[in-house]
Amino acid sequence: MTVIAIPKSLRERLGDEGSEGLVALISAIDERAREDSLRLLSERFERRLSEEIGKLRAEMHEEIGKLRAEMHEEIGSLRTEMGSLKAEMHDEIGKLRAEMHDEIGKLRVDMGNLRAELIKWMFIFWVGQIAVLGGLIVGLLGR
Repeated sequence: MTVIAIPKSLRERLGDEGSEGLVALISAIDERAREDSLRLLSERFERRLSEEIGKLRAEMHEEIGKLRAEMHEEIGSLRTEMGSLKAEMHDEIGKLRAEMHDEIGKLRVDMGNLRAELIKWMFIFWVGQIAVLGGLIVGLLGR
Protein backbone atom coordinates (compact mmCIF):
# COMPACT_ATOMS: atom_id res chain seq x y z
CA MET A 1 0.00 0.00 0.00
CA THR A 2 1.27 3.43 -0.93
CA VAL A 3 1.82 6.01 1.81
CA ILE A 4 0.39 9.39 0.84
CA ALA A 5 2.16 12.41 2.22
CA ILE A 6 0.02 15.54 2.29
CA PRO A 7 1.99 18.77 2.06
CA LYS A 8 2.10 20.82 5.30
CA SER A 9 0.28 23.83 3.80
CA LEU A 10 -2.62 21.66 2.65
CA ARG A 11 -2.75 19.87 5.98
CA GLU A 12 -2.98 23.20 7.82
CA ARG A 13 -5.90 24.36 5.63
CA LEU A 14 -7.81 21.02 5.75
CA GLY A 15 -7.11 20.11 9.30
CA ASP A 16 -6.55 16.60 10.64
CA GLU A 17 -10.00 15.29 9.73
CA GLY A 18 -9.93 16.82 6.28
CA SER A 19 -6.43 15.45 5.66
CA GLU A 20 -7.49 11.99 6.72
CA GLY A 21 -10.61 12.28 4.55
CA LEU A 22 -8.50 13.41 1.60
CA VAL A 23 -6.10 10.50 2.15
CA ALA A 24 -9.06 8.09 2.38
CA LEU A 25 -10.54 9.57 -0.80
CA ILE A 26 -7.25 9.32 -2.68
CA SER A 27 -6.77 5.76 -1.39
CA ALA A 28 -10.29 4.82 -2.47
CA ILE A 29 -9.73 6.38 -5.91
CA ASP A 30 -6.39 4.57 -6.15
CA GLU A 31 -7.99 1.30 -5.10
CA ARG A 32 -10.82 1.79 -7.59
CA ALA A 33 -8.32 2.66 -10.32
CA ARG A 34 -6.35 -0.48 -9.52
CA GLU A 35 -9.51 -2.61 -9.65
CA ASP A 36 -10.53 -1.02 -12.94
CA SER A 37 -7.02 -1.56 -14.33
CA LEU A 38 -7.03 -5.17 -13.20
CA ARG A 39 -10.49 -5.68 -14.68
CA LEU A 40 -9.39 -4.11 -17.98
CA LEU A 41 -6.18 -6.12 -18.04
CA SER A 42 -8.11 -9.26 -17.22
CA GLU A 43 -10.60 -8.58 -20.04
CA ARG A 44 -7.79 -7.84 -22.47
CA PHE A 45 -5.97 -10.98 -21.40
CA GLU A 46 -9.11 -13.08 -21.79
CA ARG A 47 -9.82 -11.58 -25.22
CA ARG A 48 -6.23 -12.10 -26.33
CA LEU A 49 -6.28 -15.63 -24.93
CA SER A 50 -9.52 -16.37 -26.81
CA GLU A 51 -7.98 -15.01 -30.02
CA GLU A 52 -4.87 -17.14 -29.59
CA ILE A 53 -6.95 -20.22 -28.77
CA GLY A 54 -8.99 -19.57 -31.91
CA LYS A 55 -5.81 -19.29 -33.99
CA LEU A 56 -4.46 -22.45 -32.39
CA ARG A 57 -7.69 -24.31 -33.14
CA ALA A 58 -7.58 -23.14 -36.75
CA GLU A 59 -3.96 -24.28 -37.07
CA MET A 60 -4.81 -27.61 -35.45
CA HIS A 61 -7.75 -28.15 -37.84
CA GLU A 62 -5.48 -27.31 -40.76
CA GLU A 63 -2.78 -29.70 -39.56
CA ILE A 64 -5.34 -32.42 -38.90
CA GLY A 65 -6.65 -31.93 -42.44
CA LYS A 66 -3.13 -32.24 -43.82
CA LEU A 67 -2.49 -35.37 -41.74
CA ARG A 68 -5.74 -36.90 -42.93
CA ALA A 69 -4.81 -36.20 -46.55
CA GLU A 70 -1.37 -37.75 -46.00
CA MET A 71 -2.94 -40.77 -44.31
CA HIS A 72 -5.36 -41.25 -47.23
CA GLU A 73 -2.45 -41.07 -49.67
CA GLU A 74 -0.44 -43.56 -47.61
CA ILE A 75 -3.42 -45.89 -47.29
CA GLY A 76 -3.95 -45.68 -51.06
CA SER A 77 -0.32 -46.49 -51.77
CA LEU A 78 -0.41 -49.34 -49.23
CA ARG A 79 -3.52 -50.74 -50.89
CA THR A 80 -1.83 -50.55 -54.27
CA GLU A 81 1.26 -52.24 -52.87
CA MET A 82 -0.84 -54.92 -51.20
CA GLY A 83 -2.65 -55.52 -54.48
CA SER A 84 0.63 -56.01 -56.33
CA LEU A 85 1.90 -58.29 -53.54
CA LYS A 86 -1.32 -60.28 -53.76
CA ALA A 87 -0.86 -60.66 -57.50
CA GLU A 88 2.75 -61.76 -56.96
CA MET A 89 1.62 -64.28 -54.35
CA HIS A 90 -0.98 -65.68 -56.75
CA ASP A 91 1.72 -66.02 -59.41
CA GLU A 92 4.06 -67.75 -56.96
CA ILE A 93 1.29 -70.07 -55.79
CA GLY A 94 0.51 -70.90 -59.42
CA LYS A 95 4.18 -71.68 -60.06
CA LEU A 96 4.35 -73.85 -56.94
CA ARG A 97 1.24 -75.74 -58.02
CA ALA A 98 2.75 -76.33 -61.45
CA GLU A 99 5.96 -77.58 -59.86
CA MET A 100 3.97 -79.85 -57.53
CA HIS A 101 2.06 -81.30 -60.48
CA ASP A 102 5.34 -81.91 -62.31
CA GLU A 103 6.86 -83.59 -59.27
CA ILE A 104 3.74 -85.69 -58.68
CA GLY A 105 3.86 -86.74 -62.36
CA LYS A 106 7.51 -87.74 -61.94
CA LEU A 107 6.65 -89.70 -58.79
CA ARG A 108 3.89 -91.53 -60.65
CA VAL A 109 6.33 -92.43 -63.44
CA ASP A 110 8.86 -93.61 -60.86
CA MET A 111 6.19 -95.66 -59.06
CA GLY A 112 5.11 -97.19 -62.36
CA ASN A 113 8.73 -98.08 -63.17
CA LEU A 114 9.15 -99.54 -59.69
CA ARG A 115 5.99 -101.62 -60.10
CA ALA A 116 7.24 -102.96 -63.45
CA GLU A 117 10.60 -103.77 -61.89
CA LEU A 118 8.87 -105.60 -59.02
CA ILE A 119 6.71 -107.62 -61.40
CA LYS A 120 9.80 -108.52 -63.45
CA TRP A 121 11.66 -109.77 -60.37
CA MET A 122 8.57 -111.60 -59.06
CA PHE A 123 8.27 -113.35 -62.45
CA ILE A 124 11.94 -114.35 -62.32
CA PHE A 125 11.48 -115.62 -58.74
CA TRP A 126 8.38 -117.69 -59.64
CA VAL A 127 10.00 -119.11 -62.76
CA GLY A 128 12.94 -120.13 -60.61
CA GLN A 129 10.63 -121.66 -58.01
CA ILE A 130 8.73 -123.60 -60.68
CA ALA A 131 12.02 -124.82 -62.17
CA VAL A 132 13.22 -125.97 -58.74
CA LEU A 133 9.89 -127.67 -57.97
CA GLY A 134 9.86 -129.28 -61.43
CA GLY A 135 13.39 -130.54 -60.86
CA LEU A 136 12.40 -131.94 -57.46
CA ILE A 137 9.32 -133.64 -58.87
CA VAL A 138 11.34 -135.11 -61.78
CA GLY A 139 14.00 -136.19 -59.33
CA LEU A 140 11.52 -137.88 -57.01
CA LEU A 141 9.56 -139.57 -59.79
CA GLY A 142 12.57 -140.66 -61.73
CA ARG A 143 14.05 -142.59 -58.97
